[in-house]
Amino acid sequence: MSSVQASPKLRVGIYVADPFVIETDSFSVNNNSQPQTGIELQNEFSDLNSYSKSVNFQGISIDVWEEIAVLENFNYVYFRQETVEDGINAIVKGEIDLLIGSIAITPERLQKVSFTQPYYSSTPALLVKNTPLTFWDVIHPFLRVALISSLSGVLIIHSLIAHLIWLVERHHNSEQFPKEYHKGIREAFWFAAVTMTTVGYGDKVPITKLGRLIAFIWMWMSMVMVSSITAVLATTFTLSLSQQSVKKFSNPEDLRGTKVAVVSGTDTETILKKYQMQAVETKTVNGAINLLFLEQVQAVLSVETALKYYQHEYSNQSLAIVPLYSLPVSYGFALSKKQSFRTKN
Repeated sequence: MSSVQASPKLRVGIYVADPFVIETDSFSVNNNSQPQTGIELQNEFSDLNSYSKSVNFQGISIDVWEEIAVLENFNYVYFRQETVEDGINAIVKGEIDLLIGSIAITPERLQKVSFTQPYYSSTPALLVKNTPLTFWDVIHPFLRVALISSLSGVLIIHSLIAHLIWLVERHHNSEQFPKEYHKGIREAFWFAAVTMTTVGYGDKVPITKLGRLIAFIWMWMSMVMVSSITAVLATTFTLSLSQQSVKKFSNPEDLRGTKVAVVSGTDTETILKKYQMQAVETKTVNGAINLLFLEQVQAVLSVETALKYYQHEYSNQSLAIVPLYSLPVSYGFALSKKQSFRTKN
């Protein structure tokens, strides 16, 4: 950027949305017929809600913009915009020169305005309430198809080894593995079980070469299987005791049909379609979180950076963040396609 030539004072639209733009002070002024938030209105822009740059704003976007303004010696005045789309339209109409705040760069917006290079990016995420665990919540992970299938596979292999041992040993080692099927297979199952668990009582021992070879192979197979089963069970048990709400939304299929609160005017349409979630629009993130507390929605959809800020602000509440695996959202300042300060000379 270079010094502004067209106007001595830049009209900077500002969209207040924590943590990008945080308003810490407010003052009542008259804007034509009703009170507005701000300081003394600038006469030349009396139809807009205007702020001088002495108002106490802070946040990611403010820090970036004010450093640029100092470096480039920009003279500017803030104009509050109620929504991002209001700010975009104000740029198109020539009412403001640029817009700062949580302005996501999207193809739709690029058709109307230009953007600076992205100064920040973050991935979409959900803010959810942690709920107490029930008995069903604890045992439910152990009833998943994948875990049951794994255990069933182990039992099938265990049965196969037991039958092989019995078939090989019954004629040469009938004292330990009786020829009668029910008695013999019972002893073979016992041998396979104590071998798999590495207990190895030694009360049953194959004596044929083929029987010992089968037992040797089974020992090595058992070590691998027991290690895998232990890992799966430990993970499942940990998940069953972890934060239930986070676990509930850990898989994409779990999100289908979930009712989530979103801030109107933000770019959430792609995410909503991808995960097939139902949107409930609010004007602010605080409003969305209130819906979550009132249990009117199951989660709040926004970018992870903003949700972490609110999680800290509501630290007395039991809230958790669930990242969504999606492309990051990039943020920049929006400005008119005709602005003379778009590029640095």
